[in-house]
Amino acid sequence: MRKHVWPDARRATRRRKSIVAATGIIGALLAFRLWLSASAMPTGRAAMLVVAIAFAVVLIVVAVALKLLDVGGRREGRAARAHDCVMRRLRGALGELPITVVVSGLPSKRSPLLIELRGSVGTAVLRETVLGIVRREAAGLGRDVRVVDRLEVESGAHRSAA
Repeated sequence: MRKHVWPDARRATRRRKSIVAATGIIGALLAFRLWLSASAMPTGRAAMLVVAIAFAVVLIVVAVALKLLDVGGRREGRAARAHDCVMRRLRGALGELPITVVVSGLPSKRSPLLIELRGSVGTAVLRETVLGIVRREAAGLGRDVRVVDRLEVESGAHRSAA
């Protein structure tokens, strides 16, 4: 079985960290600029209060953004764990097969994880065995996991030629 590489998950994590860093830098620069503007004004107390409120609002916005971005990270982590679990079970039961297992899901909490099986197997019995193993693993992972069957049974002409 081919191991699925998760380049999109790494890229998304890097993008998320970049967004958080950029938001933090912009917030700090904004707070610094407001602080300088407020300290130059003759009514220092009112201006300092405005700066403090603006800084608090920026912090709240950053916290909400982090929370929203973290949902996708948890979903990607869950997909990676599900992929490893299914691959381990298939390797343990059947050894190496020319099957690709792809686990994906949208960042939304309501959308199901999809376990997609691609490749070809020698017989219909082997196909049903693979599907049974994956369906049992999917049932153990939770109710919001769906199995997408894209397995093909090799014809007799291909097997004898190979």
